[in-house]
Amino acid sequence: MLDRKKTPQFQTAEKINFVKAEKKFLDNGIPYYYINAGEQELVKINFLFEAGAVNSPNPLIAETTNAMLNEGTKDLSAAQIAQIIDFYGAYISLETGRHNSGVTLYTLNKHLEKTIAIVYKMLNESVFPEKETDTYLKNEFQDFLIDKEKPEVLARTQFYKTVFGSKHIYASAIEEHHYKQVNKQQLVDFYNKYYNFSKLSIIVSGKVETQHFDILNKYFGKQTIIKTNDSLNIDYTTDYKPSQNIFIEKKDAVQASIKIGQISINKNHSDFIKLSVTNTFLGGYFGSRLMANIREDKGYTYGIYSANVSQLHSGLFVIAAETGKEVYQKAIDEVFKELKIFRTTLVKNEELQRVRNYLTGQLASSFDGPFSLSSAFQSLLEYDLDYTFFDNYFNTIKNIKAEEIRDIAQKYLNEETMSVITSCSK
Repeated sequence: MLDRKKTPQFQTAEKINFVKAEKKFLDNGIPYYYINAGEQELVKINFLFEAGAVNSPNPLIAETTNAMLNEGTKDLSAAQIAQIIDFYGAYISLETGRHNSGVTLYTLNKHLEKTIAIVYKMLNESVFPEKETDTYLKNEFQDFLIDKEKPEVLARTQFYKTVFGSKHIYASAIEEHHYKQVNKQQLVDFYNKYYNFSKLSIIVSGKVETQHFDILNKYFGKQTIIKTNDSLNIDYTTDYKPSQNIFIEKKDAVQASIKIGQISINKNHSDFIKLSVTNTFLGGYFGSRLMANIREDKGYTYGIYSANVSQLHSGLFVIAAETGKEVYQKAIDEVFKELKIFRTTLVKNEELQRVRNYLTGQLASSFDGPFSLSSAFQSLLEYDLDYTFFDNYFNTIKNIKAEEIRDIAQKYLNEETMSVITSCSK
């Protein structure tokens, strides 16, 4: 009999097994990746395009184009699209990123052909009706007016300008005048140029069956694909000037928003995995050092975190918190104190094992189920990485030494080179 008075013995995973994506091509060369790992008669299909915000001088164009894909085609209104998708128990999600955008379809296997037909029309026959576009932009503009008054938004916008340089594409922020410059022709032109099937990749996950490929090939694999090299010539050179201290006054703000950080490395760098593991100790989970000091001990904030954020052509390290406006400088001082301690002392074995256990569980959960497997694979695809990235991640978690953590902290987490952005009322 199981003795429920005894705590179960903890066991660290020796290996994480997961289903990997396999690759085929539609008849016209569109890459088709599939992860057959589901038990329910359900699939998730990602249609990914190189249609991110970096491809337009007005950052609203990419976002608005993507958002309007389900607002009307040549022969279907927005209401009809929604009615058909609801009738078949499906769901469509629209996403826009810096470099890529896309459409994600969740559908029952038995209704795949009916729902794929709708997605095909969205990606091939969208008309961007002016009434719906105007309504969308008006609603977004109202949200923008509210958000731009928040200290957190002010601090974040300035942080990106500080880290990358004010003219860098990653520092580009939506401003009031952008809403007045959007017109239908811009959306149509962006759609025709970037939602081109030559820029399409498809990821299918769930209970994948042979006919899924056949159905997708029927709709997306028959058109002639002409590869074009029409990407914008973007300069991704960064212009970070260390140790800037910028205060943004926001009258009547109740809290202070703090961003501390600097330029960093992305997933393609050989140190990225070690830095990600190292960051967990500092501020990457609820039991981190920053949380223990600034939340639990000092009570300056409800939450503080740190992260090494990967961008396709760069990266940034950031520590972020919302504090009382009376204690924001004390919080900053404590952050710098923790950074110095972290760089100059070795982590103890107990803390090392605790973070190892946490990260092992986090990594395992990222492969829990077919849709999570799909998201994990997509994160590799964007950076042209393969599954050895996850193998290396697991091996680093399992084998990293305290000395390596200290060395990585000394290399990348020096408080003397970091900038501080604060927004609150004086």
